[in-house]
Amino acid sequence: KGLLENNIISDSAANLVVIDTKSVPLLENNDIFKAGANAVLIASFAKPVLRGNTIKNNGEAAVCVQTAAEPTIVDNTIESNASSGISVCQGGLGTIEANKIISNNVAGISSVDSSPVILANVITDTTGVGILVSGNGRGLMKDNVITGCTGTCSFEVRDGADPKVVDNTMSDSKECGLLVWSNACGTYSGNHIFNVALAGIEVEEHAQEKGGQMPQFERNSVHDCQQAGVHVHNGGWAQFKENTVFDNALAGFELSGNSQVRLVGNQIYG
Repeated sequence: KGLLENNIISDSAANLVVIDTKSVPLLENNDIFKAGANAVLIASFAKPVLRGNTIKNNGEAAVCVQTAAEPTIVDNTIESNASSGISVCQGGLGTIEANKIISNNVAGISSVDSSPVILANVITDTTGVGILVSGNGRGLMKDNVITGCTGTCSFEVRDGADPKVVDNTMSDSKECGLLVWSNACGTYSGNHIFNVALAGIEVEEHAQEKGGQMPQFERNSVHDCQQAGVHVHNGGWAQFKENTVFDNALAGFELSGNSQVRLVGNQIYG
């Protein structure tokens, strides 16, 4: 256990704070900046709480969660880090909730081979992707607002990942809103996707895996995108049920090449 509160922690060539081996401290209202590596590294079944901290200008991630660590990361400001704002990898878990994640490089939040719960964060102005989910992970991503990604898309799922993506808002990205590809699966429901430079939803290169399942898109709203509302590329597999797709520049749905798509009960207009 332990408490780190109201400290200024800065200027290390390596990590600034390392929490591991089942530790459960509280880090609250600290300023943590200018690590050469990660500002906070959490590993080995540790379960700390990070609350109200400002973590910025670090050489890698602001917070890196790995090896079955299960932190609670809530109400922090995470800004201008050279890698992801929060990186969850190597079987990391935990809850990431109500953080402001601003102007990070690779991703606002990345989850690789991990299954975190990501709730109600505001992710803005990322120079890569807003949220990235890849590898053999699952996880729940709900009620996040992702806007202004200047590098690629708001939300990317790839490399066999199988998350639940629910009730998120995705807008104003340089490319598409939601990209699902490279054998990824997952369920995507109740998301609001609008005003992106390419299609609102793009599905690519999905071979039918995950017990014969394909990505499921239900009750999403997709509008005012500068290309199609939904583009399923050659080789893409997906089911779309009861989505509302309207006022997109190119088409409601664009289906290319050898795509395999089921459309059930959608509203498509404009």
